[in-house]
Amino acid sequence: MRRSRYRIRPRLFVFAAVVAALLVYGFWPRPSRPVAVPPTPVSHPPTRTVAPFTPPPVAWYAGHVLPGPAQGLSATTAAGDLIAVGGFDGTSSSTAITAFGPAPLVVSLPVAVHDAAAVVMHATLYVLGGGTAVPTAAVQAVSLDGQSAGSPPPLPTPIADAAGVRTPDGFVLSGGYTGSTYLNSVSVWTPGRLTPRAHLPTGVRYAASAWYAGSLIVAGGLTPAGPTAHVYAVNLKTGRVTTWPSLPHPVYHAAMAVYRGDLLLVGGTVNGSPSGNTFVYDPHNRTWVAGPALPTPTADGALAVYNGQLWYLGGYNTGGPTSDVWIGKGS
Repeated sequence: MRRSRYRIRPRLFVFAAVVAALLVYGFWPRPSRPVAVPPTPVSHPPTRTVAPFTPPPVAWYAGHVLPGPAQGLSATTAAGDLIAVGGFDGTSSSTAITAFGPAPLVVSLPVAVHDAAAVVMHATLYVLGGGTAVPTAAVQAVSLDGQSAGSPPPLPTPIADAAGVRTPDGFVLSGGYTGSTYLNSVSVWTPGRLTPRAHLPTGVRYAASAWYAGSLIVAGGLTPAGPTAHVYAVNLKTGRVTTWPSLPHPVYHAAMAVYRGDLLLVGGTVNGSPSGNTFVYDPHNRTWVAGPALPTPTADGALAVYNGQLWYLGGYNTGGPTSDVWIGKGS
């Protein structure tokens, strides 16, 4: 029989088999061997240690009295004097202007008023708004150096129960009451002009306010829904309002001041009764801690820093309006 010309030679067959085996071995899937990877060190952020906050040591004592009982009075400082203005004695409003300091004053307000805001500019005492039976838009001016004070223009609308604070941007009115409307405006006042700078989330009267850490702080007060514990920080440059940690409880008729770098809220009406509680803001833990309480629960008084001391003037306690002046002195 004739041999095929295509007969496979043995050597070629062996070579092809070896190549095929190598190809199968190279491409056949095999389990991967685990690769030893050195562990990555885990870095934990350092624990933030905050020193316990210690409220300022303040001892309250009675050093002075007002000429008569007065709640809802205003207080301001000027030329070395602490000046108390107006107030309500339980029956009627007052025209009294009382100075604690080296220069006694023998002047009084043209019109009796309480729940007003007071500030001294260029030797003139300005008393903004307030009221007797109803809020007023009047601005009273009283010269403290014997010169004519003139008659400044009134406010754009009647305003009582507003918080008045002197700031680097000017004298600021926060909130207030027109007789029918709770105001949420934060405005800078100059004689003849009231310029809105910001608006609080809700209208409020009888709030406490102070200038602290570059912001206007507005705390507590009475809203249309009732007493509030809310605290707001207002940037007077941008108009931005930031919510701060709330007070431990709702309060109105409280007073606020910055003493030795600490922000204090003193007294006020809590659950319908006067309170002597003092709360100090802890900026590290962003909370309010209990501070030195007033000797007698009191609300609706005026608070000021004068001669390196805290002065809480007047207000009302369980017996009604009082002429007490409590002085807080740090040790």
